[in-house]
Amino acid sequence: MRRLLLLSMIVFAIGACEGDQGPTGPTGADGADGTAGQDGQDGQDGQDFPGPLPDEYLNADGILGGAAYSKWYTTDAGGTGDSGATVSADFYRCKACHAWDGLGNAGSYANRTGQSTLKDTRPDVSSVNLRSSAVSYTVEALFDLVVHSPGRTIDAMDNTHPDYSPDLTVGQVWNLVKFMREEWVEPALLYDLQVSGPAMYVDYAGNPPVVVAPTLTYSNIGALGDAANGNVIYADNCASCHGADGTLLDIEGRSLGVFVQEKPNELWFKAKFGEAGTGMEPEFRAMAKKYNAFGVIDRNISIGSGGVVYNELRSALYDVESKPSVIGFHSGMSGVEVTPQMIRKIALKTLKAASGPVEPQVEWV
Repeated sequence: MRRLLLLSMIVFAIGACEGDQGPTGPTGADGADGTAGQDGQDGQDGQDFPGPLPDEYLNADGILGGAAYSKWYTTDAGGTGDSGATVSADFYRCKACHAWDGLGNAGSYANRTGQSTLKDTRPDVSSVNLRSSAVSYTVEALFDLVVHSPGRTIDAMDNTHPDYSPDLTVGQVWNLVKFMREEWVEPALLYDLQVSGPAMYVDYAGNPPVVVAPTLTYSNIGALGDAANGNVIYADNCASCHGADGTLLDIEGRSLGVFVQEKPNELWFKAKFGEAGTGMEPEFRAMAKKYNAFGVIDRNISIGSGGVVYNELRSALYDVESKPSVIGFHSGMSGVEVTPQMIRKIALKTLKAASGPVEPQVEWV
């Protein structure tokens, strides 16, 4: 019995000893996917790019912005009357680098000389197309583009963009932005311009060097306009200074008629925005002194109340003393024709507005 017990203990001890660890077995199959969690709540819708226009832009005056584009330092353009600079004004006037049409050296200033083309008294014309910039930038970006801080002072004679932050008011900058966005007129609607020849350069082969410039040819000036209506507008707003035949004032050695033929790129600008510092007011401001009411037919709808032209005219007349009433009419949209009956209704209400307040100020006809 003792032998059997001893043998059992030996067998148990031997069975209890661990042997060498065997190799790792194969990986087991992946378990089934767990149940998907619940979807989270949708976030709030974002604003459409570039977002709502700031109040500073909506309240700006694009007509005053056009005056500032020409001569921002004059009181007519919201300036103090004196730039404080000692260099030629061309070194800090917007139009001097970007041209009246905003196309820089690709348009009406393609043959205008500057510092790099033997004309030290004014800067080179920019290669930047402001018309394209105005539609591709946000209004906030355009604001920063105008201010251009840091940059050179306006009293420096070079080709770089000046820092206007010490010189322009915030309101003037927003006026300039609105002008660029909304008030420029497409040149093709006013005239045809053909630029012939290579881009301007200096030929140093001879002595003295010679500037080689392209030739600019204007044609079809005012072809889309109406001469009869133009005669009426001229007689009401221009003849008192320029004379019935346009010869009363000398304009850079030209009569008004010759100036129009040679410089239509400049004439349209001054006709619309005035000539700051001369008493020549923007077109609607001059008309505002003669009429008690304007009726505006808009074939569109703008943000807020009224159409685009209605709001632009009100903005243009904002600081005019004894401003006329401006009545807006929505008509002729979605293919609907404006009938004589509609015109009669609009005319009667506008005549009534010339004598006193009318309601509503904007209506559908």
